[in-house]
Amino acid sequence: ARDAERFLSEPPKGAAKVYFAEDYDNPAKAPKDIVFSHKHIRGAAEERTEPMVVSFGHQVFLVRPGADWRYVATDIGRLRRLLPLHSKFESQLGDMLYWQYVSLESGVHAAYPGHGGYPSTYNPQTRPWYILARERGELAWSTPYIDASTRQVVMTASMPVRHSDGSFAGVAAIDVLLSEVLQVHELSSQWSTAMRSFLVWSGVKEETGEYGLWVVAQKDYVENAAAWSGAMGVERLASSDVEIMELMEGEIKARQAGYIDMPYFGVDSVWAYGHAG
Repeated sequence: ARDAERFLSEPPKGAAKVYFAEDYDNPAKAPKDIVFSHKHIRGAAEERTEPMVVSFGHQVFLVRPGADWRYVATDIGRLRRLLPLHSKFESQLGDMLYWQYVSLESGVHAAYPGHGGYPSTYNPQTRPWYILARERGELAWSTPYIDASTRQVVMTASMPVRHSDGSFAGVAAIDVLLSEVLQVHELSSQWSTAMRSFLVWSGVKEETGEYGLWVVAQKDYVENAAAWSGAMGVERLASSDVEIMELMEGEIKARQAGYIDMPYFGVDSVWAYGHAG
């Protein structure tokens, strides 16, 4: 978000080919470096899934119908400079990072890696992640959601982007794969198939004023398929040993890491915990 703000405050620099969403949907116009990405999956006929075609060397630009091209062209030139940063984050975060994107009030939407397949009615400014960041005015995380056709579980982190005068310019966001955040494959292969992992939020539930660890997402390793559930504040992480649970809550609140012996639904268990922020 800070880099987007910096580029928006500066005039566009240089010139390079940019690709729009419709270019990716036309093989004759798509970038030459497009590849099938098995990380990026979409639904296909007969309830099948297939890898998407993406470009790791280019962004994709989408322009809202009716947008003023006097501003659009300038903003595209500015956001084009984000490409090296997108590539850097992709190499650092790997499979955890799904999409990176910036959407502006001017009607410009830029995403990485470059791809097509946008619905004709897609308008970033009406999406929950955009509205949430705009209304909160700070970093905001969505609750996990499941893509019905691919079973990919993601969370979106979005943050407002501002002009140099402090006015709202748009939103920068990333999608992360929950399977990578919770290290599903690594933990289940190294430890027990009965292992469970949780992504929790430590804080006070507004409706009740109750402090606790609230389950944002969880994965039941007993299930072979991706059995995900959760929404912030719906379920409190609990144990039959209230005293030890309160001890762990305090440790997590203090951003400490460690492990502790504590039963989980009557089963003797070892709990390992750490701060993810």
